Amino acid sequence: MDNSILIRGGRVIDPKNGIDAVMDVLVRDGKIACVGENLSAEGVQVMDAAGKVVAPGFIDMHCHLRDPGQEYKEDIVSGTRAAARGGFTGVCCMPNTHPVNDCAAVTRYILEKAETQGSGVHVYPVGAVSKGLEGKEMAEIGRMKQAGIIAISDDGRPVTNSNLLRLAMQYADHFGVFIMSHSEDKSLVGDGVMNEGFISTKLGLPGITRAAEEVMIARDILVAEAEGKRIHLCHVSTKGGVQLVREAKARGVRVTAETTPHYIGATDDWVIGYDSNCRVNPPLREESDRLACIAGLADGTLDAIATDHAPHHEDEKRVEFHIAASGISGFDQPAR
Repeated sequence: MDNSILIRGGRVIDPKNGIDAVMDVLVRDGKIACVGENLSAEGVQVMDAAGKVVAPGFIDMHCHLRDPGQEYKEDIVSGTRAAARGGFTGVCCMPNTHPVNDCAAVTRYILEKAETQGSGVHVYPVGAVSKGLEGKEMAEIGRMKQAGIIAISDDGRPVTNSNLLRLAMQYADHFGVFIMSHSEDKSLVGDGVMNEGFISTKLGLPGITRAAEEVMIARDILVAEAEGKRIHLCHVSTKGGVQLVREAKARGVRVTAETTPHYIGATDDWVIGYDSNCRVNPPLREESDRLACIAGLADGTLDAIATDHAPHHEDEKRVEFHIAASGISGFDQPAR
């Protein structure tokens, strides 16, 4: 028996080649040698994939590897290992590390560690929009681009200053990257910890209005439209947000958007019991929002599903809901 593997009887989905059928996949020396029906299994290791999906490696365009500075939560080694287990061959990591990825030195550190200690998963760093994620002074976009960033974002915090956002769009366009916006009006979030609605009232937890997300989505779209520049909206979670993106695309605005598995698979009902694993930002919404996100994916309004993988140490999650850290592990999380 050689080192070849025959993946037998899985549902092979390959959008690039227009394949969606139950087939076999022969892998030889780490590369796909043949895809077809009833391939010979003589002399090769057979992996039964019946009832499973066999697809090209996924690329997650939004995750948090916590490295450098928060390795007690996650690091590039454990993060890329988890990504590989989840079927991801490439991940884009956000810059809210310590120190923040707002300069070429941190970008190079991430790439070098991923190359030497990662699990074979490609890591694509996202640089900061502003120095220290403080929203005051633009980060070194050109130098970070030279070092290897693929986009810029202050994810975890919104770029509140609209003029800084406008200038960052111009610089990003010049250097061939784009902005990934965390659309959130912190003044409307207040002390909220979950979606504002019936469940928050029932549980006695302060709620977060959908307007906190939608006001900033509208602002981001309008600035991008005025400048004729590209904007990507992270983790869209509301029905109104989806509609704003749909209308902007119809007008020709250069906007793309993502949602996440937890916004299409869960609602604020999951918070019942005060499960702190469900403390995420934006918060889990209601059924109408979940269905709107699914519809947005189906009609192309939303362009991608990104995990927003944001792990924390268990001591930060196994506490009362209102003081728990916000985030969920998304690479290889088992189903609830």
